[in-house]
Amino acid sequence: MKKVHSRKKRLLGLGTSARHKYFFFGKAKTSRPKTFRTSEQAIEYAKNQKIEKYEIIPAKKGKRFQIK
Repeated sequence: MKKVHSRKKRLLGLGTSARHKYFFFGKAKTSRPKTFRTSEQAIEYAKNQKIEKYEIIPAKKGKRFQIK
C-alpha cells in the first residue's frame, strides 16, 4: 500500500504515525447467510437458484428466514 502523505492526513484529520489501511480500504467483508423477510420469498429464491434440498430456518430473532 502506498504511504499517505502528511498533507492528505491533515486534510482528513488522521494521525501522523499510523498507515490508515482500514480507513481507506476497510476490513475484508465476510460472506453472510442470505436472509428473507418471508418464508415465501425464501422458497421462491430456492426455486430460482435450483436448490433441490433446502430447509427454511428462522433467523435474526425470528424476524427473518434463512435457507439451510
